[in-house]
Amino acid sequence: MGSGRFSSFLVAFGETEEGWRRFIQQLKERGLSGVEVATSDAHEGLKQALQECFPGLIWQRCQSHFRRNVLDQTPSGYRDEMHEVLDQVLEASSQQEARKRLDSRRERLEEKTPSALRALEDGFYDTTAVLALPEKYRKRLRTTNMLERFIQEIRRREVNAPDLPKHRVSLPARRRSLCRNPRGMVHWTPVPEHGRILPVAS
Repeated sequence: MGSGRFSSFLVAFGETEEGWRRFIQQLKERGLSGVEVATSDAHEGLKQALQECFPGLIWQRCQSHFRRNVLDQTPSGYRDEMHEVLDQVLEASSQQEARKRLDSRRERLEEKTPSALRALEDGFYDTTAVLALPEKYRKRLRTTNMLERFIQEIRRREVNAPDLPKHRVSLPARRRSLCRNPRGMVHWTPVPEHGRILPVAS
């Protein structure tokens, strides 16, 4: 953690494997250890960085992202049925059971939506990895939805903050960052080239 009132930030201008690796290494230097499971979208750089920094880690592909990916490959007239297929597969009691359920629908999927079937097959094991865990952990580790709701709440407060305009800094999107002050207000703050956040006081 940073000293004083503000926590430290790591600034990166793109989602790259190297950027994620530096971010995770910083967390490890601050005391993060014993990570056994990580859930994220299918960003290959993030996945590789996680598995490199935590050997033996179980990587769970976010099921909400996966659903959208599969449905994007599904003809509109078959999407209701595909929702049922995904429910059956992802809510199985084990990977073996999930595999049986998918195989039982394979013939119809090949006929109606081969592209969606390929997407399902490509992500099957990563998306059902959570089924290897005790049941009490599965619900919270299936998706990144809780984290995304947290980020949405930060954005909502940023938009609705009554005194935000007088603190706003006009910068290109890649040079902006969010900083929360001790009173809970969120402000845009400039990010200098050396990567430190400039706190904005209320």
